[in-house]
Amino acid sequence: MRLRGRSIGLVPAKGALHGGHESLMKAARRECDVVVLATFIDPAQFSGEGGFEGYLRDEQRDAEIAARLGMDVLLAPEAAEISPDRFATTVGLGGPLVEAIRRTGSTDDGQLPGKCTIATKLFDIVQPDVVFFEEKDLPDWVAVKRMVRDLNLAVSVKVLPTARESDGFAMSSRNLCLGDHRPQAVALYRALRAAADSLSDGATDAAVLRERALAAIAVEVLSGDVELDYFEVLDIETLEPVETVANPVLLAIGARAGAVALFDIIRPELENQTCVDAGTEKDLSEVDQAGNHAHRCAESSVDIVVSRHSFDERVGLIKQLLDRTGESYEPLRSELAESDVRGNIENFVGAVPIPLGLCGPLEIRGREARGTFAVPMATLEGTLLASYSRGAKVMNRSGGCETLVYDDYFLRATQLTTDSLDGSARLIAWCREREDVIREIAVGSSRHLGVAEISYDCAGTSVILSLRCTTGDAMGSNMVSKAVSLVSNYVTKNSGLVREEFVPYPEDKKNIPARKKGKKVIARTVLKEDVVRTMTRVGLDQLASYIRNYKNALALHGSPSLNIHAVNGMAALFQAFGQDMAYLGECSQGVVDCQFLPSGDLEVSITLPTLIVGTVGGGTGLPAFRTTLSIVDCYGAGKAKKLAEIMAAVMLGGEIGCAAAQCSNEFVAAHESLGKNRPFDAVPQLARPRLPVGESIDDTVMSPA
Repeated sequence: MRLRGRSIGLVPAKGALHGGHESLMKAARRECDVVVLATFIDPAQFSGEGGFEGYLRDEQRDAEIAARLGMDVLLAPEAAEISPDRFATTVGLGGPLVEAIRRTGSTDDGQLPGKCTIATKLFDIVQPDVVFFEEKDLPDWVAVKRMVRDLNLAVSVKVLPTARESDGFAMSSRNLCLGDHRPQAVALYRALRAAADSLSDGATDAAVLRERALAAIAVEVLSGDVELDYFEVLDIETLEPVETVANPVLLAIGARAGAVALFDIIRPELENQTCVDAGTEKDLSEVDQAGNHAHRCAESSVDIVVSRHSFDERVGLIKQLLDRTGESYEPLRSELAESDVRGNIENFVGAVPIPLGLCGPLEIRGREARGTFAVPMATLEGTLLASYSRGAKVMNRSGGCETLVYDDYFLRATQLTTDSLDGSARLIAWCREREDVIREIAVGSSRHLGVAEISYDCAGTSVILSLRCTTGDAMGSNMVSKAVSLVSNYVTKNSGLVREEFVPYPEDKKNIPARKKGKKVIARTVLKEDVVRTMTRVGLDQLASYIRNYKNALALHGSPSLNIHAVNGMAALFQAFGQDMAYLGECSQGVVDCQFLPSGDLEVSITLPTLIVGTVGGGTGLPAFRTTLSIVDCYGAGKAKKLAEIMAAVMLGGEIGCAAAQCSNEFVAAHESLGKNRPFDAVPQLARPRLPVGESIDDTVMSPA
C-alpha cells in the first residue's frame, strides 16, 4: 500500500473498546487512507492479582465497533501467533527511563519489558506510517516513542488527548469495576485540573502545583473514599520529577478507589482539548473543534476544519477564507506565541489590536494610590480619552482626586435541593454546626483565599449556601468557584439531605443587586468655580443642576446606575489592563453625587459598589498587560486595591468631562469631530449658549490635554 502512495494508520488496543479507543480510530480514519485496529492481549504483561484472566474483553462487540467506525482491517492475533513456543527475542528499554516509568506507578513491573517487543512485531506486520496512542497510556507511548527514535523506525507516533466522560473522568475499561466509587473517582481529574490551572496562572513551583492538586482531592482523601498514592510533576522527556517547571511537563496522579487502581495524566498544553461525552459519537476533536469532520462553506468552497494541534493549519484556514475577499491575514499577526496564551484562549490564531492611549496626567490622593499617573485606556471610541483627560485636568487644577476602597470580597454559592422544607431547615442546621469544617475545606483550596462569612438563603426546597471570601490580589472567580465546589461536594456527600446540587449557582456576570461583590470604591474631588468656568465654559451651578436632573430621570426609568457613561471608561480600562470584560455587566453600576460645600466649591464623587479587578492571574500575565499595569505600578501582588482606586479616579474624571460637554452643548460636536473615524470631515459648529471665556472648542473638548 505504501508503494501505491497510500498511508497506513495503526490503532493498538487490548480490546474491551471504549470511547477512548473510538476517538483514536476516528482520528486515524480522518488522517490515513487505510486504518488497522490491532486488539491483542499479551498474557506475559499480566501478573498477580487482577491479571490476564480478569481482564475485561468482548471480541464480538469490538468487531462491531470496528466495523461501525470504518476500520479497514481488524487484526486480532492469538498469543501463540505473536509469542510462539521457544520465542527468545525481545526488544526492550533500558536505563533511567525504565525506572522513571515504573516510578509513576502507571504499569506493573511485569508489564513493561514486553511492550516494545509487541509493538515491533505489530509494526512489522502492519507497516504503519502512523501509530495512535491516548495520552493516559503513558507506558505505551513513552516506550514506543523512545524505541522509534533510538532505532530510527519509519513510523510517526501520535499522542492524542485522553478521552473523558462529561465530568472529566478518563475513559477506561476498568471504570466498569468502580461501582459505587465512580462519583468519588473523578476527584483525580479535578486534582490534575487544579494543578494545570495553577500552571496556566503562572505558578511554576512543583510544590505549589502539588498543594493545589491535594486541596482539590482533599474531601475524598479525608473521607477515605480515595487512597492517594502519588501526585508528580514530571519532565515530559525524561519522566523525572521536577521542582520548577521550565520545560513541558506531565502532571501525573495515582490512587485507589475501592479495590481499583487508577492512574491519570495530563499534558497541560493538550488539556482544554478533552472532555468527551461517553453517550455520543463525538470524539475529542469533534467536541473541541466544533466538529472535526469537514464542513463545506457553500460560498467559499473551503473545507472548514479547525485544527486543535497546529497553529500553522489554523492560520492557513484563515488565509483560505480570506482569499476571495482581498483581505490579508497580516493585520492579525501577533508577537504572542501559542505558549504565551495557554490558559487564556484555545485555537489561537493571532490578536486583534485595540488602540491604546493615555489618560492624564491625573493626581490622586488615595489610601493605596498616591501620586500623579498617566493611565492607559484601550478603546475604539474617538473623543473618549480627550473627554476623560479634560476631566482629569479639571480635577488636577482643583486640587486633585481622593480615593478609597472601603470593602473587598467575592461571593460564590452552591444550590442544594432537598426533599422538603423540613429537609432544607435541617440542612441549614447541619451546615451551621460544621461551619469550621466548611471554612477549612474552602481555605484549603488556595493559599490566597480566606472565608469572611458563610450565609444561607432558600428558594423553594433549595438551600443557597454562600461563601463570602477574600481573594488577595486575584480577581477571584475561579478561586472561589473551586472552593465552593469542594464545600458543595462535602455537604452533599455527608449530610444525607441533598437530592441535587448545582454548583456554582449561576449568579456571575449579572447585575444582581442582592449579590454585589468585588471592590467597593469611591473617588471624590472638590471643584472650584474659576477652574471649571475657565476650562469648560460652564459654572458649578450648571454642572450640579445637570447631575441632579439626569439622576432623577434615570431613577424614574428604573436605572440602578446613576451616571452618564461610567461603564464606557471602565471598558477601556478593563481592555487596557487585561481584566475580564464579561464582568462589565455586573460592574456597570456607578452612582455620581454632588453637593455644594460652605466654601462655594462643588464636591463631586462616584461610588462603584462592584469593581471586580485583579493584578495577578488571568490576562494580567500576558506581556502587553504586564506592561500596561506596570505603567501605573499595579502589576503583581499587593496592587489590586491601588488599581481599583486609579480606575475610579479616571472614571470620575470622565463623568466630569462628559457632564461639562453636555452642559456646554459640545458633546455632539466633539463626537462628530473626533469620533466616527472621520477626523477630517467638515463639521459645522453647534450653538453654545454658555458664556465663552476666551478658549475655543479646539482647546477644550477637542484636545486630550
